[in-house]
Parts: sequence; structure tokens; C-alpha cells
Amino acid sequence: MQPQAIRECYTGDKSARYRFKENVPVFSNLTGASRGSGESKRLFLSREIESLDTGDKAEALFEKSGALCQLTADQTGGDPTSQTLDSDVSSMPVFANQNDVPGITPPEGITDAPSRGILLDDDLPTNLFALVSLTAKRSDDDEFSFIDNNGKPLAECPVFEVRFKNRHTWWKWIGRDGTESLSTEPLPMTYYGNASGSTRPKHSVEMVKTELTGTTISKIVSEIFI
Repeated sequence: MQPQAIRECYTGDKSARYRFKENVPVFSNLTGASRGSGESKRLFLSREIESLDTGDKAEALFEKSGALCQLTADQTGGDPTSQTLDSDVSSMPVFANQNDVPGITPPEGITDAPSRGILLDDDLPTNLFALVSLTAKRSDDDEFSFIDNNGKPLAECPVFEVRFKNRHTWWKWIGRDGTESLSTEPLPMTYYGNASGSTRPKHSVEMVKTELTGTTISKIVSEIFI
């Protein structure tokens, strides 16, 4: 997930102040996507994963030619660096993705609001990282609703899922003599087992770093000292 900084913005005459929190996803049964049909249908509160947008950054999920893909670096023009997570996007859960973060329409007089995130009302805690918004009726898919067309509660309420994809990083092993070796592809961060497929040591969560080219992320790396 992208950094979620809080930004205070003022109107030009300083008569009003607004607080925004960047990159906060809003999960909703009005915009959620589904997988499967009939008894096997699964309801997700995340929006459908779409094709890549020019503003998407490292770790963004996207659909390409029917496959589920992920950026492994910021886009710098040309063919972006990415990995294929599954050749069939419809066989995978609808993971939380960058499209879940709403665009911000700032109040009149505010010109420096962030492009995506939420307005922090007084009743919202500053340490929130996501919002879940549920509405009684969804007009285009009744299976996301809590009431029928007559306004009566359904006998069985829907069950929704919110899925977060396990983070992938490049694993970098650093020897006592300073030598380094890098995994051949990004690997999932794991607590049990070893995603590298070998007996080599695995990463520590605290050792995840970004490698930058200027201000552009070129790799997200897990350093492993051996």
C-alpha cells in the first residue's frame, strides 16, 4: 500500500481548514466485484482490477491480456517492469488494489489537496488505513444487497471478502564478505516455509528497502544477511 500521509489544506483567505489522508482505500458493496456464479459466486468489496494506468506505481495490480499482473517498479516510460501473478485474472480473488482509493474532489477554494484519498472528518480517527462502506441495496447486482426489492431484510445476508495480496520483494542475500546475490524474480514475503525454493535464509520484515533511481522506485528489496 502507498504511504498515507495526512495533509492540511487551507482556503486562500485562511478562513477554513481541511484535512485529507492520502491513499486510503474505501471498500464498498456498491462498487465491489465478484468471481464465479451460482453457489460458487464470491463477493469482494474491492473494485475490479483494471488495465494499467499511467499514474500507477510500483506494486500496483493490473489486468493485461486476461492475466493478473503487478508492477515491480515505478513506470518510467516504455514497457513497464512487471510480473505475471496468474495467467487468468478471473481465477484469482479480487485483491485490494489502487482503484479502491477514491479520487478527491476538493472543496471550493482548496487547490493543494492530494489527488486520491479521503477527507478526514472530525469523527474519523487519524490512524485509520481503510474504510468499509456498506449500503442496503445495490441496483445492478442483488447479491450485494441486504434488502429485497420491497425493502425487507433478506433471509440470508451476503458474505463479503476483502483480500490483500501477499507482498513480493526481490530477495538480496548479503554475505559477511560483502558479496551480494539477488533472487531471479520477486518472491512473496513468508513467515512459514521458504518462498525461494531453497534452504537459503529468508528475509526479515524489518529489512525491506526501496532502491531508487532519483525519486523513482526501481526495486523493492528484502535484505538477508548471511
